[in-house]
Amino acid sequence: MKDVILNKDVTHVDEQTALKIDIVNMLFSTNTRSTIIAVIVSLTLAYIVYDQVKPAILIGWLVIFLFVYAIRFFLILSFYRRANDVVMSPQHWLTLFRLSTLACGMSWGFAGFYLLSDTSGTLYQAFVTLVIVGVTGGAMVMYAIDSMTSRLFSGSLYLLSLPGYITQPTEISIAMAILLAVYIIYVSLASASLAKKLRENILLHQASLRQKAEIEKLAQHQQIHIDHTPMGVIEWSLDLTVVSWNNSAERIFGYTESEALGHDASFILPTELYSDVKNKLLGLINNGSSISCQNENITKLSERIFCEWTFTALRNTENQVIGLASLVQNKTEFKKNQDEIRYLAYYDTLTDLPNRRLLSERINRALLTSHRSKTYCAVFFIDLDNFKNINDLYGHSVGDMLLKIVSERLRTVLRDEDTIARFGGDEFVILIENLSTKPSKSRSRAEYIANKIILAISDNYTIGNVQYRSSCSIGICTFVGNSLSVNEIFKHADNAMFQAKSDGRNCSRFFDEKLQPSIEYKASLESDLRNAIFGQDLVPYFQPQVDSTHTITGAEILLRWKHPKHGMIPPVEFIPIAEESDMINVIGKEILNAACQQLYKWQEIPDKQHLFLSVNISA
Repeated sequence: MKDVILNKDVTHVDEQTALKIDIVNMLFSTNTRSTIIAVIVSLTLAYIVYDQVKPAILIGWLVIFLFVYAIRFFLILSFYRRANDVVMSPQHWLTLFRLSTLACGMSWGFAGFYLLSDTSGTLYQAFVTLVIVGVTGGAMVMYAIDSMTSRLFSGSLYLLSLPGYITQPTEISIAMAILLAVYIIYVSLASASLAKKLRENILLHQASLRQKAEIEKLAQHQQIHIDHTPMGVIEWSLDLTVVSWNNSAERIFGYTESEALGHDASFILPTELYSDVKNKLLGLINNGSSISCQNENITKLSERIFCEWTFTALRNTENQVIGLASLVQNKTEFKKNQDEIRYLAYYDTLTDLPNRRLLSERINRALLTSHRSKTYCAVFFIDLDNFKNINDLYGHSVGDMLLKIVSERLRTVLRDEDTIARFGGDEFVILIENLSTKPSKSRSRAEYIANKIILAISDNYTIGNVQYRSSCSIGICTFVGNSLSVNEIFKHADNAMFQAKSDGRNCSRFFDEKLQPSIEYKASLESDLRNAIFGQDLVPYFQPQVDSTHTITGAEILLRWKHPKHGMIPPVEFIPIAEESDMINVIGKEILNAACQQLYKWQEIPDKQHLFLSVNISA
């Protein structure tokens, strides 16, 4: 037979129900053996007193006794079969057991009554009393867990046995009755005390079961989280070998748990990083703290990935470090995206050169360095001469290839520590640091570098089937300390470049404060020219053309600029500015449109149909 019958999980019921479940289990678990022992004792008793009592009384008692215990036995069998029946609660089983115990106690009480009253020998009375004492003591032990069951058994036994002693009014009979009462009271009190302690132990056991269930539940939930978390969870021993390895770690590195367990950390680290990482982790073990770091790792397929790690020292109950726990995330895509964002923020996508933003940061740093060291620096503003021609003639793809080749040539003639940036279009800006502490020497070195750049850019270009020769104009601004801001440096270099273009291109010029007004005037004209409106600010004029007889044969179309601030500006001032930019093309189209419209009007007039128009086209 099983020792525990009610298989209800006590961790999912209230405390009192759980207590009753354990009480019922304990009561029923020992009653198969106790029933067999009770039958053996009853038969032995009947055999001993057989010749002292009437056979009818003895047989009658045995029939009652065996019937009661047969019912008790079938109750036990029913309990084994139907213990988990939802209809039969623990309280129902406890009530049935108490009633059967009452019947068993009464059957033993009948033995005391009939056998004592029908037995005249003192020796036999003593033997019957001894049996009653033994049965009572055994019952008190077996039923100690439930005081009610103990009292029902002992009370019914004593009350039914008592008349048997009284019918024999001898001093010994009375004494045995009194002593039996004292004994039953004593064992009842002892049984009650034992029942209290047993119940306390049961409650403690149930509490421990609940706590264990909670711990197991938490451990199970934790394991589920560990198994399903997107982060790799790895535990390391003190010698940095793998102790545990979750599913996410397998997804990140490609190794299964069985493949990873017992491996040293070197199997997922690049050789060049292993020593440094190992020293950090050993230091963490010694300090018992935690660290976060990012580094490259190696997968099972020998791919390099970028991971973010968090290591924490594991301690035992004695606060001793027993290993390391680590959380790891694959940040390869994140780093790739961050690098791409940084690249787009700081670099020109066509030439892979730094852009204005990165150059500005480096100039700011150069200003601080120059202030401390008192050394001169220089910024070169480079503009390719007539770059728009190659775009117009061969297309932007050829122009882009030219810009790439120019950037490579600049890298060739300059040092690795020099910064070459592209500002867009055909403009390049270069930062040269540590020229010299002397102004004259710094200027001569800057001029030497500018000449190298001009020679490099002026060389022939072969782009596909296109042979091209270019040149550049360079403006130079030297500075020391932090007397100028970044924007002022850019402005000075740009103005110097503008002066180089005005002086015939393919040359370099240093920023000259004296030329600043003239340069600023030209720059403002260029800005205003871009905003000028044809027909309102840019006005076409028709100058008649005559033959030798002074007869008008046609006209030449001329363009004048009515500037809102500077008044009428002659073509000699604004046409060169337009030619240096793409504005000349727009202006040319507008003039041709105006000429065509005028010719169309003349064709409507018979005496003017012979007139022609001359238009000057910029080369």
